Amino acid sequence: MTWSAFRVIFRLCTPLHAGWRRVGNTWQTRTYLPAVNLFKAVVARCTEKQIWFESGDEPNPYIRKQNWLQHRLLFTYFFPAIYHQGKYQVYIPGPCDRRLIEYMFLDCYGGTSLNHAASTALDGSLHYVEYIRPFARSLSKHVPSQESIDSYGNPGIPTLLYGYCFFKVQDSANGCSKGSSDVGNLLRQVLKNIQVGGERSSGWGKLTLAGDGFKELGEIPSDTSPAMDLFTVVNLGGPLARLYMKSGSPCIKVGGQEKKKEGYIPAHLKAEPGLVTIRGRNEMLYTRETITVKGRTQFGGRTRAIPCLAPGAVVQVEGDKHGGSCFRIEPVSCIWKHDSINS
Repeated sequence: MTWSAFRVIFRLCTPLHAGWRRVGNTWQTRTYLPAVNLFKAVVARCTEKQIWFESGDEPNPYIRKQNWLQHRLLFTYFFPAIYHQGKYQVYIPGPCDRRLIEYMFLDCYGGTSLNHAASTALDGSLHYVEYIRPFARSLSKHVPSQESIDSYGNPGIPTLLYGYCFFKVQDSANGCSKGSSDVGNLLRQVLKNIQVGGERSSGWGKLTLAGDGFKELGEIPSDTSPAMDLFTVVNLGGPLARLYMKSGSPCIKVGGQEKKKEGYIPAHLKAEPGLVTIRGRNEMLYTRETITVKGRTQFGGRTRAIPCLAPGAVVQVEGDKHGGSCFRIEPVSCIWKHDSINS
């Protein structure tokens, strides 16, 4: 039983609304794509295209597909990025200034509902929807090339979404006995064109793989070998996290590298007693689950509220042989959990 890691870079083709909260008449977006959004989109795509297998006896095929994938597929969060002067720059809350991220990548769309009887806007229906721009605003003063002009004639740089996925390979139930190459080909097929987030009926949230956007990094090393670096990009000053196997599942280390005395967690971290070395902004993360009641499917029929620390939380080092603090990715929700708590 082994796991393989893949680096995934999407090109954002249309505006992306990764729902966060409502303030007044404005629906705010997150500045990143939560992993659960992508995981659910992959479940839907695999169900519709009949890729891989199913598990369980639920009447809903989407739930059966999720039951099979949740023990084999994990995603990190995906963060906005640009490709500049031959290098990727990834913008993650914490190590990067949030005001800079919002300026470069966020925009807002205003709209109303229609009063068809009066052929006018419906009173009191004015609202705004934030989104991540398909073209980032440039901070440089040079005149942009034609390739850096968006569909509205505004200068900008194509927006990318940068992250990782991990898949369990060489598992007797995988149907991929040839190893990670078969898994990689199927994953590339699934992720090549996918749609996530809100306002999808209006064409929002379309993602395609960038030119070199899908790269197999190989088998995740064991805890006795050098760890695999994650988010090694120029503007973050080195790897943000390191990946290795522990007790049969992927484990991620944050902090404790070189002379850095602290690190940043690029995901929601489940808030539990004992996180005394971690500080960050508290957030209640709400998730909706599809359930089956008396043979009938209820989409979003169950809501869970999970107390978390928002992405960008700061962790102090603990000083084990890998350095930093160890975290695991929970199935489906893909939020992180501190490995030393209830493990």
